[in-house]
Amino acid sequence: RLLYGYQGQFLNTIDALDYPNLTFRINVVFVGLNVLLNVALAAEFGWYGAAAATTISAAVGTALGFWYLSDLIEVPLPAREVAKQLLAAGVMAAFVLPGRLVLEDSLPVSVVLAGFGAVVYFTTLLVISQRFRKTVNDNLPFVLPLLPVE
Repeated sequence: RLLYGYQGQFLNTIDALDYPNLTFRINVVFVGLNVLLNVALAAEFGWYGAAAATTISAAVGTALGFWYLSDLIEVPLPAREVAKQLLAAGVMAAFVLPGRLVLEDSLPVSVVLAGFGAVVYFTTLLVISQRFRKTVNDNLPFVLPLLPVE
């Protein structure tokens, strides 16, 4: 989801600059690669293969979006913020994986683990990223004193 989120931002910006042909190319590559990899990997590895196929496709689509957009305008890459998001995703995985290994495979368990993972990710990002705290504070209709922004 993180990669696909960045891809969406790049494509929206390219569209806003009035280059729909570029977003079309990126989407064709993303969808084509996703279908191809899903057929190959899902048949061999099941849901894990499908997840890997989508992740690889999103990474390629994001890279293409960044590459095309960089040709159009200067795109500063917020590497530190991306690293914080990846760290938060790692912390989330560390909390969710034990539950995934111990608990049964069922829809209710998956929903609870996904919700728990979202809370862990959000909380971790709140703690480690001042920029994220500021964004949250700027978008809430009330002030949270627990979210200091320097």
